[in-house]
Amino acid sequence: MPQKHPAQSPTHRPQLELPPRLALDTLQRGHAAWLQAHQKGLPAPAPLERPSGAGRYVVAVLACADCDADLAERLGLHRRDLFVLRAPGPFVSPEDVAMLRRLVLQERLSLVVVLGHRRCEVLAPSRPVPKDDLLAARLQPIAALAQQHKQPLLTAFLHWQRRSLLAADDHLRAAADADRLRVVTAELDTESGAIQWLLQPIDTLPMPPVAVPPPGK
Repeated sequence: MPQKHPAQSPTHRPQLELPPRLALDTLQRGHAAWLQAHQKGLPAPAPLERPSGAGRYVVAVLACADCDADLAERLGLHRRDLFVLRAPGPFVSPEDVAMLRRLVLQERLSLVVVLGHRRCEVLAPSRPVPKDDLLAARLQPIAALAQQHKQPLLTAFLHWQRRSLLAADDHLRAAADADRLRVVTAELDTESGAIQWLLQPIDTLPMPPVAVPPPGK
């Protein structure tokens, strides 16, 4: 009579990478908890623990240099889990692209947030700017596009910077195509502290299912 073998018990496989959707979910949960406490006049809640599989950073944020909000607190993260790049607008620069490429290739970064804020001095300066102002010149085609598509200038600007970032580097684009990296845009309301996530359809998709190997494999 053939001997029956016991059923193979499941084995624990550590998550070696942080899927972009889980990284984004961590930020959204952390911000929701902070916003709820802020609206009630309570102290900021304790930062969330870093999710399994995260590399050196949970997220990189490209933020406007004119925004002085505590981004780690707003996103419910420990400061060490957040890599922040600041630039006017924020306009994407070659240096930003090079740094993000390094983080993706060497530190397993899976999420980048391009974060703008309302009352931005780049998009709506409080004083007239010189005719030869470089920032105004770079903003002109984006403003025309926003008007054409009847979009708010900030929204159009952030989407433009997202596309510029992915178009600037083959490695970043390949990681995004393989869904190992997501670049999302968001707007910070400087009065309420609320973050509005300007997500693309792919950003809301769940993680692909994990294939379970058959017994004996």
